[in-house]
Amino acid sequence: MERAAELPFLCETEANPPAVTLACPDGFMLLGESCYAFRAEVRLSWDDSQEYCRNLTGQARLIEIETEQELHLITTFLRDNGTTTPYFWIGVEQRGESTHYQWASTKWPLTFYNWDDNQPNEVGSGNAIELYKKADCEREGRKFRIAKIL
Repeated sequence: MERAAELPFLCETEANPPAVTLACPDGFMLLGESCYAFRAEVRLSWDDSQEYCRNLTGQARLIEIETEQELHLITTFLRDNGTTTPYFWIGVEQRGESTHYQWASTKWPLTFYNWDDNQPNEVGSGNAIELYKKADCEREGRKFRIAKIL
């Protein structure tokens, strides 16, 4: 999918850790050991979604789903809370003109992924990744986002 396509997106951040309990900034909710902000009311491009997340706390970013457990936690939450959109931006981007993808925050290669059949399929087009469809797509598309605090 085109990176310019506008879809919802997912951002993530680390919890503010008092010794005994975890607390999240306003607008974020604690799921597992991280704080998430789900923003489905506005659709933005991948780049604008990443900027939106950063502006939430200065430490937030598009969600980077690093384990099967985190993927299950997020998709279960979205399903159980009546999310009707099938597309959310996450913090993965294509590395140059290759078929390799990396985490946007660290530029490290993906170590966990759950691609849909026949994906990724758009080599060299500046793609980013969407949740649910698990497909590569153009960054300019407008989608929803989920923020996670670092």
